[in-house]
Amino acid sequence: MLLLKNKPLVQNLKSNYVRIEELILEMKEKKLTGFIEVKLKNSKDVLLYNSGKVVKVLRIDHDVHITDKNSVVFDLVRVGAVFSVYEMKENFVKMILFSIENEPMYKNLTTEFIDIRKLMKKLQKDEFNGVIHVYSSDCEGGILMESGLPSESVYMEKDIIEEGAEALENIVRESERRIANVDVFTDKKKK
Repeated sequence: MLLLKNKPLVQNLKSNYVRIEELILEMKEKKLTGFIEVKLKNSKDVLLYNSGKVVKVLRIDHDVHITDKNSVVFDLVRVGAVFSVYEMKENFVKMILFSIENEPMYKNLTTEFIDIRKLMKKLQKDEFNGVIHVYSSDCEGGILMESGLPSESVYMEKDIIEEGAEALENIVRESERRIANVDVFTDKKKK
């Protein structure tokens, strides 16, 4: 999941030093587009924001689960919780939402058997709307496609984050160079 941490607003604050409700209210007033990450002992919670509104709440342990805001607020006030706030482009929030709210068109493919360039050409012909997510153990990339064309791309390797055409180029190049997993999410909502 492409949780980009290159634009921190607040990092690594312990929950026992902060008025959580005030922080959430401030993010609403500042019209945050990004996320609040709450690290717990065995998991983390993520509140995804778009223009100051919480659009999705996730619990991430060994898997990703959709949860509710109240349980996260409860986690925030627990002793030992550490939280951070990050800003992101709206299109990157959109990519995350696509991957958790929509049906996968393809899931768990590998670049050993699929050519990203050919996949993109096929999706372009189909005027595809959705996200191509390419990931391995040490890098991750996302391509947001609208009407069959890439409208936004992001590539992340270790602490380096690239956006736009350079990111798209790296996603394609790295998928040819090493074996990575590929998921494709369409704009068809999950049932």
